[in-house]
Amino acid sequence: MSQTQRQIRDLQLEVVTANPAQNNNKNSDSLDLVLAGNVSRESMEFVIEMDAVANLANSQTITATIQDSADDSSYTAVAELEPVVQTGGGGVGAAAKAARFALPSSIRRYVRVNIACSATAGDNTASNVTFYLAF
Repeated sequence: MSQTQRQIRDLQLEVVTANPAQNNNKNSDSLDLVLAGNVSRESMEFVIEMDAVANLANSQTITATIQDSADDSSYTAVAELEPVVQTGGGGVGAAAKAARFALPSSIRRYVRVNIACSATAGDNTASNVTFYLAF
């Protein structure tokens, strides 16, 4: 049986965040799942889109991790969802990368993405990570 890929995108449920400097991490703004209205969580997907990064040094990484919170203050990584990792290679940085995730039943009200750049990743701050809900 084929799996349906969600295609509808609500710009109110989308966050764009620039990559942090090397050896740093940065949190995106949060999304409030209540804003999705009466749409069942089973019919939503998280989507992470990472821009191509020409300056990502060989073997260095940019990692995007989905986190959730009940109070929009204390966040933890969502254990059921694997981080999305870009790895530099061949002296040409890293290609754009995208990943889709079904929402786990345990997901809490607020979600965000933590973006971490490894110690000698180079200057990738001109590239972005986009995080949104698809219906």
